[in-house]
Amino acid sequence: MAPTNEEINKTLKISIMIWIAMLSSLLIAPFVFYFFKDKIQVRTDIPIELLRTVFYALSVMEFVIAYFLRRFVLKANSEKYNPVLQIGKNPNSPVLIKYTKAVIVSLGIVECFGIYGFILFLLGDSFIIFCSFIAISIAGMLFFRPNQKELESVLKQDL
Repeated sequence: MAPTNEEINKTLKISIMIWIAMLSSLLIAPFVFYFFKDKIQVRTDIPIELLRTVFYALSVMEFVIAYFLRRFVLKANSEKYNPVLQIGKNPNSPVLIKYTKAVIVSLGIVECFGIYGFILFLLGDSFIIFCSFIAISIAGMLFFRPNQKELESVLKQDL
């Protein structure tokens, strides 16, 4: 059964609200942690440069994984993707649920980049490095933002 326009709009609004909440947390974090930058005790026994390089590499790999994971989930057949939904206990369209899950997972993966910067900041790395990880995370959030065209193409493909 094809989802109604009301269901489609509701799904898109929910996805956008989740996106705004996650993006807001990334935008607020540098302002909050700016006041704590002088209170952080630098630990010299941790190889910050190595850890920073590892986190940058992880960020690139996770971005690629998020991209292909989102494409894979959105291209999967909805009935095969979630067999529980075939029973009819859930009134929402499986396509809309699939889209929402793909959006949340991809946004969660790219928000981890900001967490990497936060970890480095807590271990004594510079505030600029923290902000660079936040900027990378925000760029990922903008790339994976929910949009109407993508939802429409998923609906056309799956129905």
